[in-house]
Amino acid sequence: MSNISRDSFRETQNALNDLRGLLPQAQPNPKHYVGIRLQQGVPFLDADFNEMDDIRRVELETVLARAIGSGVPAGSDGFHIRQHASNNNNFNIEPGLLFVDGWLAYNPTRVDYASQPHRSSPGVAPALLALDSAAANRRDLIYLDAWELEVDSQTDDNLLNPRIGVETCTRLQRAWVVRATTIARD
Repeated sequence: MSNISRDSFRETQNALNDLRGLLPQAQPNPKHYVGIRLQQGVPFLDADFNEMDDIRRVELETVLARAIGSGVPAGSDGFHIRQHASNNNNFNIEPGLLFVDGWLAYNPTRVDYASQPHRSSPGVAPALLALDSAAANRRDLIYLDAWELEVDSQTDDNLLNPRIGVETCTRLQRAWVVRATTIARD
């Protein structure tokens, strides 16, 4: 993460971390904090603001994951895979929405596998599989891989505040790639 003073959401052992499986093991005495209250006459730190945002986000993600689940909402054709018109070693990914364990993934426009918007983002590992339609009797599993990227003014110069000449906050961006992996060869 960026230049933050501390991750108080994890450090306070919030019970929401256990619900979402964000920590490797359950906390012995989890706190059940659901909000942050500012006090008069004391400093307001980045950690307080970030914890407040984390509490709301993780609570919403938990509700979405448990109540809605994963999948494509009604009326959306999001991430539907279609044959590419001119290339057998490629396929199209349709625009729309998809819920992934409480996260909303959004694809605003049809894109093909070879030119997905986040295919070369930092941290994308392993590299995307090269498709080969010439491989006889091959079956691939196609799936969505979603993560969050931290974006700063080095990546998006709109985050640089022109009045003071620095970025005041970084942003988290939901990123995704559709992956293919070979599951069987007959």
